[in-house]
Amino acid sequence: MNPYGQTLLLTDDHVIVRKGIIASIQNGNTSFKILEACDFCSMKQMLEKKVVSHLILDLKMDDCSLLEPFNFVRQHYPDTLVMVMTATPFILIGETLLKAGVSGYLSKQATVDEMTYAINHFLKHGTYLPPSIRRIKEENDLYNPFSALSDRELVVADCLLKGMMVKQIAQRLNISVTAVSTYKARVLNKLKVDSLMGIGQMANLFSFPR
Repeated sequence: MNPYGQTLLLTDDHVIVRKGIIASIQNGNTSFKILEACDFCSMKQMLEKKVVSHLILDLKMDDCSLLEPFNFVRQHYPDTLVMVMTATPFILIGETLLKAGVSGYLSKQATVDEMTYAINHFLKHGTYLPPSIRRIKEENDLYNPFSALSDRELVVADCLLKGMMVKQIAQRLNISVTAVSTYKARVLNKLKVDSLMGIGQMANLFSFPR
């Protein structure tokens, strides 16, 4: 893939992370025009104004729910290549992202060398998945109950853990209160708990991010 004339949009709510990514891009990819967005809202505004070929995206930002930014890009800008860079463990959301067409995944716990390699590989080839992810996918004994949740159930669980009420979640996701209640019931059932406190305890036990 020839990077000439292409545009990379970095979306992360930490300016140090964005500057670190820019610094890690080697000379071979300097022909990319690099844009920055600090949150979901500014990302949407940037995508409306610019033609973005590549997007490096943090999933966890204050103005959106888990997976909302990624789903928005996949729905409205399907030709944009997306690499998710997040602290959210792959085992929780990886399969959902892969099925939805994510082009790459990189943990924020990666070393500087791995991050540099991953970003440049993504810019040059349009994809990047670390070898560890392939091993995780093959290890059936790595069970996490949150991995059984669907895309929308993960979003609802994340919103509940943030203290949002059912009506607020319905407004955020633009769905009915009844639908949110149904997703909440499914989350409780799949996690084998009977209260929001139970979801919180499971989140702490399995390091589900808040």
